[in-house]
Amino acid sequence: MRSTRQRWTWLGPIRVLLATSIILDCLSLPIGALQLFNGGYPIGTVMFGDLFPQGIPNFTHSHMSFGGVQLMWHPTGAFQILMFGLSHGLGLTVATLPMLGYAYHVTGEALRNDPFTLAMVRKLRKLGLLILLGGLVYEAAAFVAGRALLAFAEVVRRGCYLRAELDQVI
Repeated sequence: MRSTRQRWTWLGPIRVLLATSIILDCLSLPIGALQLFNGGYPIGTVMFGDLFPQGIPNFTHSHMSFGGVQLMWHPTGAFQILMFGLSHGLGLTVATLPMLGYAYHVTGEALRNDPFTLAMVRKLRKLGLLILLGGLVYEAAAFVAGRALLAFAEVVRRGCYLRAELDQVI
């Protein structure tokens, strides 16, 4: 009888914590998604909103100057928006929701039934694999995004060399 009382004392707060995490993740999902479409993408440590509080103006040319600061403007592509979302936690939020949901389910089963069964062992193993796979997918996406960005930087670097070489020829 003592083990039943202990299960209620330590699984109850864990279940509340999981429910709170699920609610906060669900609330942060639309916020993160809306952040992708507001146009406030960071450029170093300066946001467009810092430069233009009234909104981004309609540029007639792609270069502007604010004193000694040069600003090059180009439209943001879908790839940049995706990379922004991944780097600002949207991917992690999506990856953690199934983990939290299944952990909530497993703790509910442990509260209702005896946790020391082979069925609970299987559920805990599934939860462990879900956490490992979710983390792996998130890290793999971040790795691929980083590699793509490094490859793009190399293309730009070679373009700089080609432009410098072309300027010398002309």
